[in-house]
Amino acid sequence: MAGDSFNRYRGGKDLPDKFPDRFEGGKDPSDKFPDRYKGGNEPRIDPADDFVDRVGYPDIYTNRFLNEKGNLEKSINRFEGENAYLSNMFPLEVGIKTPDGIVVGSAEQLYLPARLVMPEARMVVMMAKDGKSAKKLLGSLERSGSPVREDWDDSTKISVMRAAVLAKFILNPELAERLLNTGDTEIIEGNNWNDRFWGVSPPPPNPNAQGRNWLGKILMETRDTLRDPHHEVDVESLVAETFPNPNRIK
Repeated sequence: MAGDSFNRYRGGKDLPDKFPDRFEGGKDPSDKFPDRYKGGNEPRIDPADDFVDRVGYPDIYTNRFLNEKGNLEKSINRFEGENAYLSNMFPLEVGIKTPDGIVVGSAEQLYLPARLVMPEARMVVMMAKDGKSAKKLLGSLERSGSPVREDWDDSTKISVMRAAVLAKFILNPELAERLLNTGDTEIIEGNNWNDRFWGVSPPPPNPNAQGRNWLGKILMETRDTLRDPHHEVDVESLVAETFPNPNRIK
């Protein structure tokens, strides 16, 4: 199952050599999904409605919803232990090259600086030793007045997160295989820090569990993409639009 879907990714760091049409000038994902990858004149779709329409995930996850669907017991509710690799903080063997030209060691370090306008400020976040340090540095920069892009709304956040998560798994085949091996398990970013946008807080099976679970939805969408034998992803094009006015360091 997962092995059959996954064999096209084997080879780790040699992926660009094995599949140059996918990683260098291949089909631009913006042709297929212009609303996700371009900031031009295409109508912006409400991201929650878009997800419900395309894959049937609910706008709001609750403990009651999971019980009724029968997925509570077999769902992944926390990104820890054997599921720690699902976290954006997870250190990557193969890093992601940002539009500024810096290779970062976690998906979090691609997502976080994408909101900042100034390349110099983004550099501080990208060069952090890990995702947690990057998050602290971002907070300091924002408190000191570093400008945030004007279009940093929910739709933009979700588009950037989609790119960061998909790039993470495309570039790291061993993590992609682990994600594929979850089958159709519901993935829920359960947390205790009241993040009800990216996750569900408190985590299920707490009866007060509630949240939009956007990170969990994106992980399940990524799993579906990896499972599709016909999909093609140019990672460079995928992340190209994530930063405003990229510095393009060579």
